[in-house]
Amino acid sequence: MGLESLKQILQNDPAMMEEYYDFLVECYKKGDNLNKITISSIFADHLDNRSVEETVNLMIKDLERIAAKEGAFDASDLIIQNILKLCSKNYYSNVGDAEWFLMDVLLKIMPKLKNPATAKIALDILIVNLGDIIIINRILH
Repeated sequence: MGLESLKQILQNDPAMMEEYYDFLVECYKKGDNLNKITISSIFADHLDNRSVEETVNLMIKDLERIAAKEGAFDASDLIIQNILKLCSKNYYSNVGDAEWFLMDVLLKIMPKLKNPATAKIALDILIVNLGDIIIINRILH
């Protein structure tokens, strides 16, 4: 209930995210799957590009542990959806390093996808990003 309240507060005052970021990271590390889903949703809605890579790396690393628990497919899928939402927000303005996004995010989450709808979203993002990289490489070479 406290996290939902914080979510409402951040909707009214997004600048407070900076104050609560460390608290949310600690809660994410120690929380159960429901708390992790809520916190990943808060990150997806309110985190800016200053802490995205660190936060996404934390969530991806934790997916291994979440997926190992029985019945955790829904939790890992919702967290993956929030990772994709966070990274692709505002035309990928939160992603400063395209190689990191492709290699350390998309390629690591693809094998963990169980929901076909989420897999399609991830695949579409991957195709768009690979197409952009091919075009950039052609321009540069």
